[in-house]
Amino acid sequence: MDSLFAHEISQQSDWQHFWSVVWTPVLFTFAVFFFTLVRFMYGAYRYHEEDPPRMDAMFLLWNIISMLLLFVLFYFAGLTIRNADTFYMLIAVVHGWDTIWFTVTQHWTKGKTKYLLIRFIVLDLLTVAVLGAFWKLGMFRPDQSRRLLWCGGSMLIIIGLVDFIWNKKFYFPSEDTTDG
Repeated sequence: MDSLFAHEISQQSDWQHFWSVVWTPVLFTFAVFFFTLVRFMYGAYRYHEEDPPRMDAMFLLWNIISMLLLFVLFYFAGLTIRNADTFYMLIAVVHGWDTIWFTVTQHWTKGKTKYLLIRFIVLDLLTVAVLGAFWKLGMFRPDQSRRLLWCGGSMLIIIGLVDFIWNKKFYFPSEDTTDG
C-alpha cells in the first residue's frame, strides 16, 4: 500500500484530491495483484489441508524452496504495481515458476492430488501463454501500458474465476466430501 499511494496522498489532504488519487488504474492493478495473491495463498492452504503430509526429505526441501521463491516473486511483483510492463512480466515469471514447481511436485503425488496439480499447471500455462501473446502483440511497450494494464488485469481475474469454478470442490469443499 505504501508504494501504491504514499507520495500522492501525503502531498495534499482534501477529499477531492484523495479520491482522484485512490480511484486510478493503479488501484485496479493492486486489486488484481491482491486477488491473485489470495488465490495462490488459499490454494496453498487448501492443498496442504487436503494432501496427506509426506516425510520424504527431498519432497519437503523442494516444496519449501519452491514456496519461498514463489512468494518472493510475488513480493517483487507487488513492488511494481505502478508499472504495468514490469508487473505483468513478473506475474508471468510467478506463473512460470509455479508451473515448474507443480510439474516437479506432481511426480511425487498420486490420485486426485496429481490431477489437481495438472489442472493448476494448465491454468499457469494459459496465463503465461496469454501474457506471451500480449508481449507478441506489442502490449509491453510504454505507449501500450494502459492497454496492457486493463487487458492483463482482466485476463488474470477471468483465469482466477475459471480456477475457482473449475476447482470448486477443492476450494470450497462441502462437509460430506473433500474430493477436488
